[in-house]
Amino acid sequence: MLHLEGFDFDLTAKDSGEPPVVLLHGSGGRETDWTNFAQHIAPHSTCFSVRGPIAWEQGFTFFRRNPDRSLNHAEMATGSERLCVFLDGISRRYDFAQPPILAGYSNGAIIAAAVVCRRSEFTSGAILLRPQSPDPQTPFPNLEHYPVLILAGANDERRKKGDAQVLVDQFRVAQADVSYHELNAAHGWEQTGLDRSLSREWFTERFRRL
Repeated sequence: MLHLEGFDFDLTAKDSGEPPVVLLHGSGGRETDWTNFAQHIAPHSTCFSVRGPIAWEQGFTFFRRNPDRSLNHAEMATGSERLCVFLDGISRRYDFAQPPILAGYSNGAIIAAAVVCRRSEFTSGAILLRPQSPDPQTPFPNLEHYPVLILAGANDERRKKGDAQVLVDQFRVAQADVSYHELNAAHGWEQTGLDRSLSREWFTERFRRL
């Protein structure tokens, strides 16, 4: 386990020239939850499996929600700023050929979207599984050509119907390059295998070196 800028993380180093992948787990999870996901979608990329800095339930989280489970925007602002500092720190230490891809699930996907809005230049793209908007009322900054993959679950018990579409619309208005799929799935991401196959296809088309 390594530590930098307030975050613990595992590092699997590769030397392919493809962008590294930074994995952000869901609430109550930990850095080991979906390392296999990165190995499947980007097997030649360096992988940073990051642990949320806040103890939560039986694991960790990247930001706390309000007691009614609504988003706490102050917490999210703090959490996204911390992650921006971390991303800047690993880029300086490891000297990437290009900025990393953010891959976030649930809580990790929400904070990843907030990071993209705060400092999109720190990343090359984002994969967001079961997300919702970090702030539905605030327009996103200009994200022209920024590549984003959003994978929602049609039967997601932790999201309101339309949550993912709000986020998709915000990214599209900001001129991001959005790929969106609503899958026949619930909140979990391993039910059909489509999350991994679609993410691998998206990564290969945009970032795989021949």
